[in-house]
Amino acid sequence: MSSISASIDNQPIIAADATLPVIREYRKLRNTFGTEHGGKLERGTVPMPAWLTAVEAQVSLRWAAMWAIGATILTVVAGFLLEVNWLSSASILVGAITFNVLLAAPFVRWLYPPIVQGAVFSDIAIKTTSRAMQFVYGFVPVGCICSLGYAILGSIDSDLATQRLYGAIYLVAGAAGAFFPTIASYLNGKHFPFRKELPVASVTYADADTPGPVGVWVGTATGTLSAQGHTMGLAYGSQVVLKQRDLAKNSIAIGEIGAAKTSAMIVPWTLQLMDTGASFVFIDGKGEAAGPIARAGELIGRTVKRIGIGALGLSLLHGLTPQQNTKLILDALHLTGQSGSDSGFWTSNVATLAENALGILQLEPQFYNLDALYKFIYKEVFRNERLTIANDQLAELQARVDAGDKSSDNARRSLRICIEYFEDVFSSMNEKTRNDINTTFGTVLSKFQNPELIDAFCSSAQAQARLDDLADGTIFVLDLPLSKYDIAAQFVLLFVKEAVFRLVKARGEMPQHDPRRQRMIGLIADEYQKIVSSTDADSLDVMRSLNGFVIAGTQSINAMERAIGNEATTKALLANFVNKLAFGSGDPDTMNYIADIIGEADVMRETVSKGTTVTRSFGEAGGDIAGSAMGMVFGKISIGHTENVSATLQRQKVITGQTFRQLTQTERSANAIALIKIADVAYDDVLVLPKIYFEDLMGE
Repeated sequence: MSSISASIDNQPIIAADATLPVIREYRKLRNTFGTEHGGKLERGTVPMPAWLTAVEAQVSLRWAAMWAIGATILTVVAGFLLEVNWLSSASILVGAITFNVLLAAPFVRWLYPPIVQGAVFSDIAIKTTSRAMQFVYGFVPVGCICSLGYAILGSIDSDLATQRLYGAIYLVAGAAGAFFPTIASYLNGKHFPFRKELPVASVTYADADTPGPVGVWVGTATGTLSAQGHTMGLAYGSQVVLKQRDLAKNSIAIGEIGAAKTSAMIVPWTLQLMDTGASFVFIDGKGEAAGPIARAGELIGRTVKRIGIGALGLSLLHGLTPQQNTKLILDALHLTGQSGSDSGFWTSNVATLAENALGILQLEPQFYNLDALYKFIYKEVFRNERLTIANDQLAELQARVDAGDKSSDNARRSLRICIEYFEDVFSSMNEKTRNDINTTFGTVLSKFQNPELIDAFCSSAQAQARLDDLADGTIFVLDLPLSKYDIAAQFVLLFVKEAVFRLVKARGEMPQHDPRRQRMIGLIADEYQKIVSSTDADSLDVMRSLNGFVIAGTQSINAMERAIGNEATTKALLANFVNKLAFGSGDPDTMNYIADIIGEADVMRETVSKGTTVTRSFGEAGGDIAGSAMGMVFGKISIGHTENVSATLQRQKVITGQTFRQLTQTERSANAIALIKIADVAYDDVLVLPKIYFEDLMGE
C-alpha cells in the first residue's frame, strides 16, 4: 500500500498505510496536540527590527547621542540656575534618550521578543554586558518613568515637586538598577503576559486506539508568516488541530484546479470526522467518493449510505412548501445563468408559475414532484385534470367555511389564488409570452426528463433516504456526477444542501439537552460554487450554535462571486467561513481577499545609493617646471566614489502574489495559507498538509 507523508526537515508528520493505519496516525496527532496539555500553540517569531543590529544605523545614532548628552547637560544646568526642581528632574528623561541610543541594544533585545514577538524572556543578551551596564538597564527606565510622573506633578503644582520626592526617585531607580540582574534571571524563560505553562504531551505515547472527541488534525506550521513580520503567525513546527467548537465555525478551501484542495483537506478531514463520530452528507459532484468513503466506513465502523442512480432515492420536493421549493427553483435558474436585468422579467414569471403550480400539485402527494411539475406545465391534459381536482377541493373547502369552519379559510383562499392564476392570469397572456416563460422554466425542468433521474429524485420508485438518520450517526454520500447530469445534478445538489440546512436549523426547536441535537452533523461539498446561493449566509450563521458545520471547497473568490452575482453578498457569505485554507491560485480576487484579511506588517527596507564624481582642476600638477606646465594644460583629475545606505520602516501586505506562487506541492504533501480560529483566537501561517487520495482509502 502507498505511504502517506508530509515532513518538515525530513521528519515524518504522518506516515502510514492507506487504510486503518492512517486512521491510527490521525488519532495520535489529534489526541496529542488537540488536548489541553498538548494543544498549546505558540506564536511565531517576528524578525528583530533592523535598527537594533544594523551597523549603518548605529553610526547615525551616535550623532543623536551626542546631541542628547548636550541636551542633558543643558537641562541640568538650566534647572539649577533657574531653581526649578521639576526641570532638573527632566534631565533623566533627556538622559534616557542617550541610554536608548548608546546602550539600549542589549536591553531591547532582551525586552523585544516577549513583548512584541510573543517569545520568552532570555537573559543571554543581558549576561554579555558588564554589571555596571546591568545597573543602568534597571536604573534608567525606572528613573525615566518616575521622573515623568515627577515632572507632571511639578507642572500641575510646583509645591508637589519637592527635593525629598526627587531624591526618592533616585533611591527607587537605584534599587531597580541593583536588583536588575536578579529580575532578569527570574524572568528568564517566562512569557509576557505571564501564564501557567502546561506540559506538552509526547506523540510517542498518544492513544491511537480511541478516536477521541470530534476534531481534525490540519497540518504543521512553517512559521513563514511570522518571518515576514506577521504578529498573528504560528511558530515553526506547531501542530494545528481544530476541535468541535472550531469546526462549527465552518471551513472553506480555496484554490485553482489541481491545487490539492480535495486531497490535502477534503479527504483527510472527511476521514477524521467519520472516525470521531460526526455525521454528514458528502456532496460528490465528481462521482469518485462513494466507494472510498463506504470502504472507510467499514474500517471505522460507520454506516455509509449512497444516494443517487441505482441507490437510495430522495424525493426533492417532499417536506417543503410551494414557497420554499420555488425559492430553490430560482436558485437553480440563477446557477444556469438566468439572472440580471435581461432575464429578471422571465424568472419572476417563472417563480409565480412554479408557486401556483406546486400549490395545486400538493393536493395530491403522489404528484408533488418535479416530474409531475413538468407535466403540469407542458402537458395540457394533465394540467386540466389537476385543475379539475383542485376546483373540487376548493368547493369542498368553501362548504366547510360556509358551515362555520374558520380553520379552512386560509387553505381555501390560497387554493383559489392558485386556480385563478391559471384560469385568469396565465391563460390571458399572449401565446409568445407563455412560451417564453415555459422556455425559461424548461432550462431546469427539462433536464429531469431522464428515467434514471425521475426514479431517483422525482418519485418513490427507489427506496428513499431519510436524512433524519444523520442524527443517529448515518453518513450519506450524494453520488451524482456533474459531468454526466449537468444542470439537473446541480439542481439536486442544491436541494440536498438546503435539506441539510433545514435539518440542522430544526434543532433549534428541540430542548437544549435533547440527545438528537448533540451529535455534530453537517455538509461536505467540494466545488461549492456549483451549489451556492445568496441566502446560504443566513443558514451558516444559525447552524454554528446547533452543532452544525459546513466544509466546502471552491476554485476562487471570483467563481463564488459569479455564482452569487453580487460582491458584497459573496464577502458576507465568506465571512461565515471562519477557517480558510488558501491553496495555489492565480485569481487576483482570491489573492487580494486573503491578503486583506491577514493585513500588513512593518518591514525594514534598505536603500543603497552609489555615485561617482570626477573633478578636473587647473593649476600646479607637480613640483617641477614640467609638472606645472602639464597642470596648466591638462589640469588635475580627481575621482571620488560615494555610497549611502538608508533604512526606512514601511508598511506592506504580508501576503502577495509571490506568496501564492510559492505554495508548492509534491505527490504526498501540499502547502496552504491557513487562516483559522482555535478557541476564538486567530492564527495564520503557511501549513504543510499531507495528501490522501480517494483511491488510497480503497487499499490494494
